[in-house]
Amino acid sequence: SSVAVNWGVSREVYTDKITRAVRDTDGEILLYENKPISAVFHSTSSGRTERAADVWGTNVPYLQSVESPGDGDSPRYTGRVEITPREFSEKFKKLYVNASFPADVSEWFSGIERSEAGGVKTLKVGGVATTGSIIRSLCGLSSTNFTVSASPGAIVFETKGYGHGVGMSQYGARALAEQGKTYREILSWYYKDIEFGKIKLDS
Repeated sequence: SSVAVNWGVSREVYTDKITRAVRDTDGEILLYENKPISAVFHSTSSGRTERAADVWGTNVPYLQSVESPGDGDSPRYTGRVEITPREFSEKFKKLYVNASFPADVSEWFSGIERSEAGGVKTLKVGGVATTGSIIRSLCGLSSTNFTVSASPGAIVFETKGYGHGVGMSQYGARALAEQGKTYREILSWYYKDIEFGKIKLDS
């Protein structure tokens, strides 16, 4: 694969590590109240993961907001998207036909409400209530943890983190591993009150 090619001389070392990790955890699953969990993950949090309830609107007991060290080391920790006011208003009006955009572009965004982790949960755009997830999708933002500055020349979104922010951060997990934490400690860090179980796989 292209990943193996990128590893170059370390290819065999990394392949052996992955093979050993898969073999050592074969049949192991994560459980919450004796049921398999949805072990969602993302590349990079903003230094704190998001609660599932704040991103997807449904509370999941084991997907809560936790500190996530090391995310600042990710090359995708910060991002920036610039869009013209005209392009933004056209995109937004396709979703919300009742939106009204005044001449003063600085008035387009208001009432931003944030999650504990800093992601935008809700806001008003052109007088219409919407969510940070919708703006993220509409404008191709790296995350819902964004700030927006709007002027006649451009609307600029600056983001922290990369991905939906729920569950395990891959950069955070790497930092915890570098601190000497075991895979079980890392999984228990990101997925609250879980247990480890085994399943028998048909051979």
